[in-house]
Amino acid sequence: MNNVLEIKESIYYAKKIISELLTLVSNYSATAAINFITTIGSTFSTYNNKIEYITSHHSNNVIIDIFFKNKKSSTSSSSTNLNKLIKIVHNLITITKYLSYDNAHGLADLKQLAIGKIPDLNLFNPYELTSNKCIEIINLTEQSAKLYNTKLISNTYGYFSYYYTVRTFGNSHGMLQSYTNSCYQMYCQVVARNNNSMERDYYYTINSDFNKLESYNTVGKKAAHRAIQRLNSSLIQTKKYPVIFLSEVATELFYYLAKAINGYNVYKKSTFLIKKLKKIIFPSWFNIIEQPNIPYELGSSPFDREGVKTNDIYIIENGILNTWLLDSYSSRKLNINNNGHAGGIYNWYVTNNNISFNDLLKLMYNGILVTELMGHEVNITNGNYSKGIFGFLIKNGHISYPISGITIASNLIDMFSNISSISNDIELRSNIKCGSILISNMNVAGL
Repeated sequence: MNNVLEIKESIYYAKKIISELLTLVSNYSATAAINFITTIGSTFSTYNNKIEYITSHHSNNVIIDIFFKNKKSSTSSSSTNLNKLIKIVHNLITITKYLSYDNAHGLADLKQLAIGKIPDLNLFNPYELTSNKCIEIINLTEQSAKLYNTKLISNTYGYFSYYYTVRTFGNSHGMLQSYTNSCYQMYCQVVARNNNSMERDYYYTINSDFNKLESYNTVGKKAAHRAIQRLNSSLIQTKKYPVIFLSEVATELFYYLAKAINGYNVYKKSTFLIKKLKKIIFPSWFNIIEQPNIPYELGSSPFDREGVKTNDIYIIENGILNTWLLDSYSSRKLNINNNGHAGGIYNWYVTNNNISFNDLLKLMYNGILVTELMGHEVNITNGNYSKGIFGFLIKNGHISYPISGITIASNLIDMFSNISSISNDIELRSNIKCGSILISNMNVAGL
């Protein structure tokens, strides 16, 4: 079936199901919020130009939240059969009546909902792709990697996927909205080998618009180059170093920030930033603005999981933590206005100092460039940070040689405040848009 036609039918069916279930809920003097998510797509994988697998999928997830006198129950189902969903709702309503009362439970406030016309963010960009075309793309990507250096490249792995996601939301306040987004991803992993070493690395491109993907030639060559660069890595001495996080790994620092200022962790007092609202935690020149309504961006959305309209927000302004990330429940717990963060964050735009990556290396002069992070030793409660890394030793402002078997450690509050500069090599594949980050001082464990 044509994907566009299939999506139109999915929207029609989702709205019909949600309307039926909301009518049923109202008969019990209860209220509900229902998310109906449909994903349609295909994935293609090859190894050394031979097909490993091809999968096509059409999945559904119906998430139902029932509220009865400030009591709440929730469930999800992959079934879209109306009779089965009616039984689920009956059971949820029965269960909800016996649950604990919590005055923070309830639908999002009516005045905050995205009722009426929602912005068209051009998130859905269908592109006609046959299986043969997708396999050809992967093969060309792998060939490009191998041709980069036929002597050192031993194995290649290719991956291409596309999927369309239809998100339909309705609740007892009368909201019933739907939007669709597309996503295309091309990936290449390379194993490089010489007499003394074997290393792997990868590169990928991702976009909501197929025509905006980087070329297969770029993806293959960058994957090969990165793998070869890693060969013959060494240890370094244990001491304090300035550290640059390459833009693609620097984004992870701000995911920890997002987790630390999430309303749930705030009202539970399980965040190292609990006393930092409206306080300086970054340098005074530093800003993060969240913009959920940027066209074509994968991190854009006209409303959140509760149907709350999304808006631009300064997360960090002039180094000051400006807000928590709140949904309806956490906002009521903290007695602060909900700002539409049920389900996560959107597009974060991180300030930079408008200098090139090479200039950032020169600014650091001697230190460590981190290109890969390993492990999960980050404690959001106290901010302690420890990660295994792969990267490069920087001498006199230039890359000297690859390093591995290294651990870096600090505390996130110190890392945030010790950001010296950020270059303009913006990572565009993430919903956190930032350049490479220079932190003036970190503990490094090596030899």
